[in-house]
Amino acid sequence: MRPPEAFTRQTPMARPKSFIPDEALQKAMRVFWDKGYEGASIQDLTEAMGINRFSLYDTFGDKHALYLQTLDMYANCVVRSFTKGLFEQAEKVGPLSAIEASLLGMVDRAHEPADVCGCLYQRAVTEMASADPEVRKRFERSQQTLHEIYATLLKDARDAGELAEGVKIPDAAWSIILLQMGIVSLDAAPPPKKAGRAAVRALVATLRS
Repeated sequence: MRPPEAFTRQTPMARPKSFIPDEALQKAMRVFWDKGYEGASIQDLTEAMGINRFSLYDTFGDKHALYLQTLDMYANCVVRSFTKGLFEQAEKVGPLSAIEASLLGMVDRAHEPADVCGCLYQRAVTEMASADPEVRKRFERSQQTLHEIYATLLKDARDAGELAEGVKIPDAAWSIILLQMGIVSLDAAPPPKKAGRAAVRALVATLRS
C-alpha cells in the first residue's frame, strides 16, 4: 500500500539566513537610538543591518515590530548589566552607597561627550509613549523592574541598619527612580554637575540612619 502523497511529497528546505538576527537587531537598535522611530527609514535600517527589505520583514516583521524588538533587547541588556553592577557594588560598599555611586555616575556621564543620544527608552517615551500603547507598556514594565531593584536594595539597607527610621521603602524607591529619570532626561542639556551631585547626595542623606 502506497502512503498518501502528502507524506511522500518533498518539502523545499528553507534557505539558511545569511545574517545573525541578534546582531542585525543590535544594529537596528543603534539606528533607532541615533535617529528616533520617525527619523529612521527602512533604507537606514536595512543598510545598517546589512540585509534587504525582504529579510527584514521576513525575520522581524514591519518597522514597528522591529522597533519593539529593539526596545526589548535594550531593556534586557541594560537591566541585566545595571542590576549586576549595582548589586556587586552593594556587596562591597553597602546598598545606599551603591545607589549613591550609581546616581553620581549618571550625573557625571551626562556631562561627558557621548556618541549616542541619551537613553533609548527615554527617547522612546518622549517620542512614542503617548500615542503607542506598546511602547508605554514596555516603559512601565521597565520602571516596575527598576522599582523592584531599588526596593530590594533598600530592604537590604534596612536589614543592615543603614536605613533611617520611618523610611517607606516603596516611596523611597520611586524617589530614586524619579531622580534617575530626571538625570537621564536632561542628558542633552544637564544642569551644573555640582548641582546634580548635590541633589543625589541630598536624597541619599534622607535615607541614611
